[in-house]
Amino acid sequence: MLTEKTIKNAKPKDSKAYKFADGHGLHLLITPNGSKLWRFRYRFDGKESMLGLGAYSPNDPQHVSLAKARERCFEARKLLSEGRNPAAERKQPHSSITKGAIEAAVTFESAATQWLASCKLSLTPKYGDVVERRVETWLIPSLGPCDIRKITGPELLRVIKRVH
Repeated sequence: MLTEKTIKNAKPKDSKAYKFADGHGLHLLITPNGSKLWRFRYRFDGKESMLGLGAYSPNDPQHVSLAKARERCFEARKLLSEGRNPAAERKQPHSSITKGAIEAAVTFESAATQWLASCKLSLTPKYGDVVERRVETWLIPSLGPCDIRKITGPELLRVIKRVH
């Protein structure tokens, strides 16, 4: 187990980075340039992965202390116990549209419109227009009036095959 004193006293080595393990997959990586980076190593679906948890730098307002790193590690391990990949969860866009809002939208067209509005915020304007055109051209004419909760896999596959 690491201590704050050990972390503060850790000095970079000239040639390569090295690690201090804390336990449960959490470790501190000390790079040759002096950076101290928190990492969480884990396995998901039989593959090893690494998740960055922040930098240890007491002079920085975004500083991640030992306690905060352990907390973030605990949160990632909780996601793993639920069968979710912590790295994939981080990469998902934080949309303003919620699952409840989509379910409240009765038709596919209203759900698609809400999704497009939130999705376009994270896309470039040009690509956002391309996505919107594709949804309006291929999906809404076929599925627009359908109840979103009653669209089946075969129905969706029929539309996708027609597009492809």
